[in-house]
Amino acid sequence: MAHRLSQDPRSDPLSDLRFSLEIMPGSRKFVFNASARAEILTKLNASLFGSNQKYFLPKGVNNVPQHQLLSDYQASVLFGGAGKGEEAEDGRPCSHIFRKGETCYRCKDCALDDSCVMCARCFHGSDHSGHTISFFISTQSGGCCDCGDEEAWRHNIECKHHPYGPSSTPLPVPQGPLPDTLPSTSSTIGTLPQSLQDSMHRTIAFAIDFVLDVLDYSPDEPSIPLNETDLRLQPTADPMAKDVFCLVLWNDDKHSFEEVKTVILELTGKGNGPEREKEVEGMVRRLEDEGRVMIEMNVVNTNPAMHGQQHAKLLEMAHSMAQIDMGITIRRAYDTFCEQVAAVIIEWLLDISRARVGSDNLVLREVLAQELLMPRRRDAFGFGKSNSATILPISAATIKEIPNPTRLDYMFVYHGKLWKRLRLGLKEIYASIISLSRTHKLTIAGHYAGMYHRIVDTYLLLDRETESSIKYFSLQLFTVPSVATHLVKNHRIIPRLLNLLVNFFTNPHRPPEKRTIHQAPSISPFYPPTSGNFQSGGSASVINMYPISSHVHSIYNANQSYIPVNQQLQHLQAHPTMEVESIPFKSKRFMPIFSDLRYLMQTTPVQLLLAEPSGVSWVQNKPLITGHISYILPVAQTCQLFMFIQPNRRAANVHVEYETDAWISVFNVTLSLSRVVRVLGGAYASASKTFGNIARPDGAVVHRGTKEIVEALEVVLTCLVGICRTNGGDLPFPKDAPLLLSALHARMGQPYSPNFYFNPVLMTLDKAKFSPIDFHRVTFGMGSTSGKGKNRTRTYEVVKFDVADGWVSFHHSLYWLLAELYKSTHLLSEEQFRSEFGGTEFRAYQSLRDVVLRCAGGEKGVLALLDYPLRVLVMVAQIRVGLWVRNGFAIRGQLMHYRDYMLRELCFDQDLFNLQTTLVLLDPDVVLVTMLDRFNLTTYFNGVADEDEDEEDHHTEDSDEGSSRTSPYKTSYGEISQLCGMVEELLFVLITILSENASASRMPIPTAVRREIVHALAMGPCGFTELTKRVAERFGEHPEFEKILNQVAVFRPPEGHNDVGLYELREDVLFEDVNPFFFHYTRNRREEVENTLRAKLKKKLAKEGKPDQEWVYIPKKFGVQEGVYKDIPNVFESEVLLQIMFYTVFNVLVLTEGTQGSEGKEATGAPSASTPPSGEAILDQALHLIMLALVEKENSFSLLAAVRKFEEDRNLIDVICALEYHEQYKAYRARVQWILEKMATFVPNEVAAKRREYEALRPAVDPEEARKKAAKARQEAIMQQMKAQQASFAINFDDMDDEDDEMSVDEPGNAGAEANVSFGTCIVCQEELLATGKTFGALGLVQPSRFVRKHPDGQHHTNLNEVLSMSTNLDRASNTKEAFPPLDADVQDAKAASSSKVFEGFPSNYTRFGLVSSVCTHMMHLECFQVYSISIRQRHRAQPTRNHPESIPRKEYICPLCKSLGNVILPVINPSTATLNVTPFSDWIRAAGINILKSKPDPLLESLQIRNGTGEFVFWAAQDPGYSSAVRSNNTEGKPELLEAAKMLDTVMVVSKSFSQQTRHLRDRPEPEIGDRGAGLYLPEELLGYTIAQIETAQRGIEAAKGGVAADNLTEGQTKMIRGLVSVLTRLAALQFKGRPEEGRDAVRQAIIKRLLPEWSRTSLTSFHVPLLLRDPFTILVETAAVAPDILGHVLILTYYATLARGVIGIVYILNKTKNTCITQTQRRAHEDIFGDVRMFFMSVVRHSPVFEHTATVLFETFGEGRIEKLLYAFTLPFLRRAAILCRSILPNSFPSPLQQVPTYTLQNALSGWCAHYGHTHNVSQLNCGVMLDYPGIYRMARLPLALDTLFTFPEKFLTCARCNMVSNDPGVCLICGTVVCVQSSCCVDEDYNNRGECNMHTRECGGMTGVYYCIKKCVILWLNAGNGSFYPSPYLDAHGEPDLQMKRGRRQFLHQARIEEARKLWLSHGVPTIVARKLESTLDSGGWETM
Repeated sequence: MAHRLSQDPRSDPLSDLRFSLEIMPGSRKFVFNASARAEILTKLNASLFGSNQKYFLPKGVNNVPQHQLLSDYQASVLFGGAGKGEEAEDGRPCSHIFRKGETCYRCKDCALDDSCVMCARCFHGSDHSGHTISFFISTQSGGCCDCGDEEAWRHNIECKHHPYGPSSTPLPVPQGPLPDTLPSTSSTIGTLPQSLQDSMHRTIAFAIDFVLDVLDYSPDEPSIPLNETDLRLQPTADPMAKDVFCLVLWNDDKHSFEEVKTVILELTGKGNGPEREKEVEGMVRRLEDEGRVMIEMNVVNTNPAMHGQQHAKLLEMAHSMAQIDMGITIRRAYDTFCEQVAAVIIEWLLDISRARVGSDNLVLREVLAQELLMPRRRDAFGFGKSNSATILPISAATIKEIPNPTRLDYMFVYHGKLWKRLRLGLKEIYASIISLSRTHKLTIAGHYAGMYHRIVDTYLLLDRETESSIKYFSLQLFTVPSVATHLVKNHRIIPRLLNLLVNFFTNPHRPPEKRTIHQAPSISPFYPPTSGNFQSGGSASVINMYPISSHVHSIYNANQSYIPVNQQLQHLQAHPTMEVESIPFKSKRFMPIFSDLRYLMQTTPVQLLLAEPSGVSWVQNKPLITGHISYILPVAQTCQLFMFIQPNRRAANVHVEYETDAWISVFNVTLSLSRVVRVLGGAYASASKTFGNIARPDGAVVHRGTKEIVEALEVVLTCLVGICRTNGGDLPFPKDAPLLLSALHARMGQPYSPNFYFNPVLMTLDKAKFSPIDFHRVTFGMGSTSGKGKNRTRTYEVVKFDVADGWVSFHHSLYWLLAELYKSTHLLSEEQFRSEFGGTEFRAYQSLRDVVLRCAGGEKGVLALLDYPLRVLVMVAQIRVGLWVRNGFAIRGQLMHYRDYMLRELCFDQDLFNLQTTLVLLDPDVVLVTMLDRFNLTTYFNGVADEDEDEEDHHTEDSDEGSSRTSPYKTSYGEISQLCGMVEELLFVLITILSENASASRMPIPTAVRREIVHALAMGPCGFTELTKRVAERFGEHPEFEKILNQVAVFRPPEGHNDVGLYELREDVLFEDVNPFFFHYTRNRREEVENTLRAKLKKKLAKEGKPDQEWVYIPKKFGVQEGVYKDIPNVFESEVLLQIMFYTVFNVLVLTEGTQGSEGKEATGAPSASTPPSGEAILDQALHLIMLALVEKENSFSLLAAVRKFEEDRNLIDVICALEYHEQYKAYRARVQWILEKMATFVPNEVAAKRREYEALRPAVDPEEARKKAAKARQEAIMQQMKAQQASFAINFDDMDDEDDEMSVDEPGNAGAEANVSFGTCIVCQEELLATGKTFGALGLVQPSRFVRKHPDGQHHTNLNEVLSMSTNLDRASNTKEAFPPLDADVQDAKAASSSKVFEGFPSNYTRFGLVSSVCTHMMHLECFQVYSISIRQRHRAQPTRNHPESIPRKEYICPLCKSLGNVILPVINPSTATLNVTPFSDWIRAAGINILKSKPDPLLESLQIRNGTGEFVFWAAQDPGYSSAVRSNNTEGKPELLEAAKMLDTVMVVSKSFSQQTRHLRDRPEPEIGDRGAGLYLPEELLGYTIAQIETAQRGIEAAKGGVAADNLTEGQTKMIRGLVSVLTRLAALQFKGRPEEGRDAVRQAIIKRLLPEWSRTSLTSFHVPLLLRDPFTILVETAAVAPDILGHVLILTYYATLARGVIGIVYILNKTKNTCITQTQRRAHEDIFGDVRMFFMSVVRHSPVFEHTATVLFETFGEGRIEKLLYAFTLPFLRRAAILCRSILPNSFPSPLQQVPTYTLQNALSGWCAHYGHTHNVSQLNCGVMLDYPGIYRMARLPLALDTLFTFPEKFLTCARCNMVSNDPGVCLICGTVVCVQSSCCVDEDYNNRGECNMHTRECGGMTGVYYCIKKCVILWLNAGNGSFYPSPYLDAHGEPDLQMKRGRRQFLHQARIEEARKLWLSHGVPTIVARKLESTLDSGGWETM
């Protein structure tokens, strides 16, 4: 690119811009950075504004701030209304462009198709209640909201923001391509100064031209030169051609973040230190966001002496990366810099498309559109006018297909050269332009269509990043009816698309690297230049293909106006081949091209075009066929190319060697084509609606469109006949030309030639595999050896073919097109033919039969046409019966696809319908015999026909020679099971073609949908997704689907946490509409449905009190009254069909009796009455066929059945009577009797006579009745016996109760018996666990927790209001059952979204730390436990790469039985036998005081109390150094049981010490220093007390058993665990008092009492200088339980009152910081009976501190007694519940009530003392005297919105991560505290913790070791535990009650309370570690749990 510096570079802003861009690469040394971007943006804006800044910027501002975009700045200062949302404007669509991450909604009921969407604002601004809504998250920007666009909706959706304009008639479709001049849409553009208009046009034009000039030199795809020479020869715009090169890496979908990072670090060789790693991570992030990144810039020179070794590495690095298929380019740094400049320009163009001029946001978009539609000028940046003949680089595109290509055309062509961010930006620009007006949309669409072949070519073959391809822009254009019509009519888009597909599949695109052209990428790979010379396959052969024209025309050339209809498929090789293993088939990129074709064709106006009447127009003095033929012919020729693709042949003897999976790709292609075919067929069917109908004088209505569909049939049949004749054979050539096509050719002045329509060269048929069609004679009918009935034997000439030996393909797309045409039955009736063709030159066409016979050349031709679909049906049957088993899984896979519920409508049903149509076109007998011949069952149904017939010889020759024949029939099926299976399959086909009427009657879609739903649900209730899999694809997508479903079925919403919603068929619908012989049912399905119907009928009769009766399904009539198919029931009068029915039943009876059933022949073996294989299914179908005949033709069929005799002179009535009382077939008796009674109406004598013949078989007593009576008698006897046993058991049980009561009295004599009670078995060795046997323990887990919540201070009013409104009884569950889906979800969410707190989680800084213990209830010997622990270590060594569920350093293990996580083994002990001290409370206190006075000082005890004055004991501290020495001194006694008990104790202490060491910073309690006695966690408070607190909290709001209290809900495991932990505390105390009586418990008891009694708390004798009220009283109760359980009752009273006093202090602290206005009002006091005078009690507590006293007085005035009393009740209730749990566990029999009446004066002294001590300390000491109370309410998780999409409606509010302050790409919510985090993203990582993600990071701050998150986009709950994790089902379900993982289905989801409650319970019970461990245990995945 030659440079030209301006004469005066600064003369004006545009020249300045041009000059800056010219010199910038060199001046900046090719380094592009933020300042370069800022400079470019500033100069672009300066050039755009000129001197008119006031139109863009606020007053006084001349420039946009540096680094900021114009539109963003305008929005930030609200310039001209920017940033406020658009004003509603009548008639103007919304056109809001979706940004990445935005929500878009689709209403199935309102939208015209699935591409029409709304933004959240429009969705909520319109009413869609009761509609089927889905929502999606935009994965990239570019789509736009269709609200307000009348073409997008079925009806006005009445959005309040975008009302429709005044109703106007739809604008006509343009008559040709539109000019590039566009109308103005902006009202203000004309009022702007001319200088501003000029500067805008010139700047935008220059910007676009600059981008195009840069892209001229860019490569089409990432590729690398082989060597340095090639590298330097690359096209470059650099005038100096400097050898500075850049290595650029392109994004793809193949490589992960880590993989790319590692490759860059390794290959760049710049080290991998932290700084470099961070730099590379930034690169990879840019690669992900932008689509490419520059990773290295260097001089390429191989001379290491001059430049150093690293400079030679660029090419080497590039080749290394290319080897692992990374997209790499090496280009000169100058060109790379220019591309980065172009990127900024595109960013700026996008920016101005969003910006405003004044208050008008349309002006800039309009200017942009005008400039894009101008021709490009190559002088923008280098091509001066003087050197216009400059040679373009090889990489530059030359667009010759259209005259005067515009800038837009080049932008479309060059789109594939760009990278992700720019592509999306351009798509957004185009979307904003097409929303300006209808003309803009049509014009842009025209240019897009002109370049579509190039766009698709790049997309199919070259594009690495397809999801951002401009190809997907077609979705926004082709789905708009007016655009689709314009493109189809004026731009030949349909044949262009077909050309693309055909060329793509017939060109194998073999390697290298699947690229077909490297030299001139501007030429599309499989399209020759547009000069007219045909390049591939030789032009001579191509010219010969087309008999009319002398050359091939280019369909892509816009100037080419004359292209004959038969030459629209071009550029093919002369003999195209389909290689199913080639790249085109394996690629899935072709599917969107088929979708585009379907979108274009299915819009209503295009459907009208597709069925337009044909005609002849003259172009360039040449005739041209117009109308529908110009569309159906290229489609038919395309189908022709795909006919017989990938045929199969049965592997008879040897299994196929190699099973390919290419069939999957082939099915994808042909089914996509089939969908297109169906849309085309639908155009003809709906033509009558569009063209209107004609009313005749006689009142009949004549539909228009018959002529068109007959012409279409002639075209398709001509092609099919051509295909059948391709290989020759004895198929006669049609003598007469098709009438309508001949007439059309006569108008053209040309003779008709079938080669005009069918071209044998376009066939991809493999002639070696498909033999010519030959015919042979088949004799069928009633014959016998003696010659009787010879006159009824007939010879038929049918096609000769053996499916078991020949090649058969599943794929017959042209037949599927034929079937679609046949479905327009209302246009093909004889009345229609008479009115259309009667009295005209076409009068020979009197019916469809005439058309088909004429085109096919007679009956033989029709039989040949019939044969291919029939072959497929026979192959399907043979595969199903196991004849093709040696062909492997591939053939089964093809069968499953072909007959799959969702896809069968496209293929299998079409083939059946073709067969059904043949029944009305030919003599049914011929068709039936053809079927028998193809199924190879002629002899089976021919009975005793003569053996010397040709047919018999034929079958003998065709049979498998080596097979041993077990069948008595001469067929090629070697086994009787295969023979019977084929009979069953034949009957299925017969029943289907004789009774299936959906296509024949043109069943309306809603009726068909209803029928499909009914039959899908008849199999049993199922979920919505399963239901959609059971019905055809298009029915599941029908807008009425859900409405119809609700009419026929009842929805059962999910109730439990594992339930899903189910739909169950209504009973009335079940009996009325279900047909068990529905043709979509398999045999098993049919039996299921029949059993369901029988069971329902039995239930119904029992309910109505009617006698039981056998259910008989009576088939419905065919029901087609008019049209071609009304004659189908006449087939039941066929003698061939009657013979088939006779022999079906007769042969089953013969096979059942074990004889051959032929005269004069011996039995093949001993008779046996066993049913033959499939015998019952065959009879089932045969009887149904007979019933069908009787329903349709009862009279004639009955007469025929009576008259016609077959083998042994029997007739059909004969064999039916034989069946009536047959012992083996009792199940069919009811149906047989129905048949005989029906026949008896017409042939009574015959039926009566035959019945008498078989009367002997009838049993005297019906065995069924006898069996039922016997069973009933037996049942009554058993019931009597059970009643007697129950009475006896009840008497004995009462006695046992009495014995239990006696035994339960504590007697010393029973102690020995109890001591040896069994505790179950050891789960390892299975031995009994006895108290006197080997030491054993319970497996438990001690885990750190931050679960218990402290009540937040006064800023958190929500929590205080919850406390005030909570229930007085926490042991009762709320019985309110919430509806699903929730009512008014959107209203409630909108209200919640307006609150300041988003998720209303509990603040994580208001929790207290502790250890929680749990057990799994399984027990183990200590010996076994040690052995098991060794085995765990061995497993870890054996599987070193596995992510194990347990951690050995943390002492963890997995329970071998239930897989729960554990880390301790707890002692198992019986409940304490101590009796409660019954001394009255006041006496007990007095006695305790006296005992203390009497006792001597105890220096040992005093040394064991912690020195901080709290009264705690050192031996209960987790890090007490005295523990290990005490254990050592105690183990010397030589008692092994003590040693083992010490080991169990040690497991608890080791784990507790480990956690204690790691968590000092989380504990508030004042503790001694590490190394001092008493350091660490205090176990009575922070292990046992905390565990009980957790158990109590988890029980809140749960219904207590039998209306009891929380303690009644305790499980046995929990009570055992509490007792075990108490015994651990007891043992720890005992270790310190070696040799003392009662192991020193008495001394500790006395110390506890001293701590509680205030007179001892404040004397100098003790060291308790910390007030009792600063300790948790419950801890003292726990200490008491460990050493003195007998005084628990008295200590409980004291600690309860201490709790009350603490509660008073805590409440004063809370209310002092709370505003009265924020708090819920309480009516009046409710607990006077408990608290008495609450004000006096408060004052007595606080009176010792004047400050406190004054505060309390003010609070009572402010808040009132009612609220304060409620708070006191609430805050003290948890203590009582916890105390009840502790006491129930320790003394289960001695603790009926937790409290008793006590004298007030005794307590007053104690209270007064405690409060005085506290008040004194508060006044004097610097100690923190605040009392933090535990939160007393029900623990709730963060509040999730009721509707999931609410989160995406307000992403800034709901989805902004607090850490990186950005809307997260993959957001998660902490369900504990409501914090939003980034899930598995690289933006928020913990560098100190192995670069773990933000979830792990937040868990440490919030839940400790355990985290609970809802991953919003993944739709799962994430459990985290100690760095591991697991996923759990989502709490959200869609309206059908189903989860939607990762929102793949896109339905709206609603919160399901049972599911979120289950997650809450799991969290409350601390079950997360076990859930995670079980998940990891169940897998050997070494990738870690994150990949699960």
